Amino acid sequence: MQPNASLIFVPAPFCKGAILEAAEAGIKFIVCITEGVPTLDMLEVKKIVDGLGITLLALTVRVLSPLEKGKWENFAW
Repeated sequence: MQPNASLIFVPAPFCKGAILEAAEAGIKFIVCITEGVPTLDMLEVKKIVDGLGITLLALTVRVLSPLEKGKWENFAW
């Protein structure tokens, strides 16, 4: 039986690697609840998982909101 979801609980510096490892294992739904993940790491991860057809839910990644200039928001991909 192949797992179809992964929940990532790792320190921020290891989050990118953990997500990519899950993606390489063929998991199609990944949830990352790690706080403080570098935005550039997550942008790189998003590009990769989008290309593989993976759904990534990253609840605590902070990005600038395009709707309100300069306001930080939680964002889920």
